[in-house]
Amino acid sequence: MVLHVGCGNWMVVNSLVDSTETPVALRYLDDLGFHSSHAIGLGVATHAHDDHIKGRASLIKSCLNADFCCAGALASEELRTLIAAVEQNHNFRVRTGLGELCGVFSHLAEGHRTPIYATENKIVFSNERCKILSLSPSDATFQHFLQIVARLLPDAQEPRKRIPSLSPNDHVVVLWVEVGEFAVLLGSDLVKQGWITVVSNAKLDAVKASIKNLGVGGFRKFAAFDLWQV
Repeated sequence: MVLHVGCGNWMVVNSLVDSTETPVALRYLDDLGFHSSHAIGLGVATHAHDDHIKGRASLIKSCLNADFCCAGALASEELRTLIAAVEQNHNFRVRTGLGELCGVFSHLAEGHRTPIYATENKIVFSNERCKILSLSPSDATFQHFLQIVARLLPDAQEPRKRIPSLSPNDHVVVLWVEVGEFAVLLGSDLVKQGWITVVSNAKLDAVKASIKNLGVGGFRKFAAFDLWQV
C-alpha cells in the first residue's frame, strides 16, 4: 500500500514485487513522475510473513532517505540469533520473510540507519499535514513473539527443516493515519485477540476511522471490528 501523507512525502506499507522482481511501490511512484528513491519518507513492515515483506530489502536499498518502521521484535536479539543460525547452518532453510529481514537489516547497518520500533500508541511519523501512530504490538505480544522465536532456534543435531511462518498474527503492526479530518485504520492481518488488545488500549483523538483496511485475516477472523469506536 502506498499513501501520500502530504508535503511530497509517501509512505509504503509492506511490499511485493512484479514479474521482474522490482518492488511494485517503486515502479508505481516512478510511473506517476515521482523520484521514488527520494519521495518515500517512511516504509513500514507490519510483519515478516512472505506475502507482506517480499522486496522490502530492495526498497530499503533504493530509498536511502526513508525511515524504516517495524515491530521491535523483528530487530530483537532473539530474532537476530535465529537469522544468524539460518545464515550459518546449511541444514536450516529459511522462508522468504526471514530472508528479506536479513537483507533489510544488512542495508540498514550499511547506511548507519536505525529502525523506528512500533509499539502501542507511538507516533512513528508526523508533519504539518499528517500524523501516523502505531497501535500495536503491545508489550505482552512482544514477549509472546520472542517466545515463538526461541522455539524455532535449531539445535546442532536437528535434521534439515524449514522455518515456518512466525504466527499467530497477533504481533503485527497496526497503523492509525490522521490526515486533517480523516482517519485511516490499517490493520494488516491482525487477528481477534490482537484487536481486543488494540481496542482496549488505543489512545486516539479521533473517535472513528473514515477508512478501514483490516487485511484478509482481519476480515475473516474478526469481521465485527467494523463496529470500531473508541
